[in-house]
Amino acid sequence: PVGGQGLNLCWRDIRTLTSLIKLLDKRTYLKNYIPNLYFISRIVDVYIIGFLTDFLVRFYSNRHLLLITPRYIAIKALQYSNLARKLVLYLMTNGISLL
Repeated sequence: PVGGQGLNLCWRDIRTLTSLIKLLDKRTYLKNYIPNLYFISRIVDVYIIGFLTDFLVRFYSNRHLLLITPRYIAIKALQYSNLARKLVLYLMTNGISLL
């Protein structure tokens, strides 16, 4: 995986399940809905990270001439912009959470 995204997804899965279990402690009638709530809260993040990871692998491993300039610009933006680096790191580490 690119940038440890499997591990990052795992930690977010644990965070989501922990939140749902805490919710269950307060509302026992939700016990049967835990799998559905988990699926709904995680599906967007999993698909987005899967798409982005696949895109990055294809974008940076491709030798197509039209991709050289955008790749160069992206690398330079990450090299010189603290904000861009922090944003990318935050999104890849924390993902998108619906809970």
